[in-house]
Amino acid sequence: MCIDDYDDNLLFNLEEVSYKEGYEEGRNENLEKNYYEGKQYGLQVGFQRFHNIGQIQSICSLIISMLPKETEPKQTTLVKHCQQVIKTIEQLTLDNSSSSVKIYESEINKIRNKFRTILIIWNKSNKSNKLEYENIVLIDKRISGEIKGYIQDHTETAGTNEKSNEDLLNSDHQTTDW
Repeated sequence: MCIDDYDDNLLFNLEEVSYKEGYEEGRNENLEKNYYEGKQYGLQVGFQRFHNIGQIQSICSLIISMLPKETEPKQTTLVKHCQQVIKTIEQLTLDNSSSSVKIYESEINKIRNKFRTILIIWNKSNKSNKLEYENIVLIDKRISGEIKGYIQDHTETAGTNEKSNEDLLNSDHQTTDW
């Protein structure tokens, strides 16, 4: 073996070469892990968001089916409201584009408010089979859980960035329900 067979760069910069290899291995492993965590979070959020929509749609369909064919004016209004909610839900798209998300966010509030109106009308005419919106939301949260997202407090980033990640995790930070 001749001395020229050795890579001088490898010998003299062994620490740097090892550092770069370790960095790339860690980076690739982290990218793969983040992909799976992101996919899992997306499935959870999608389930939680659309579980509530499906529940509202099913209750509206059930109310329509429970009403007699000869309807009173209150029941006709109730049927119209239920049909409007079902139609609005059916028009929602399930993709994740920014325009679809904006439409979803605006329409979900309309759907929930209209659904509350439906329940008020239903409860006035059906004293024995009352449906409370709060109970429906509780059932939904028990089945699908709550989405918690971390919101960084602006006071944490103002000035110096001397807080470590551990300090941020242990401090009182805000979360939001989506």
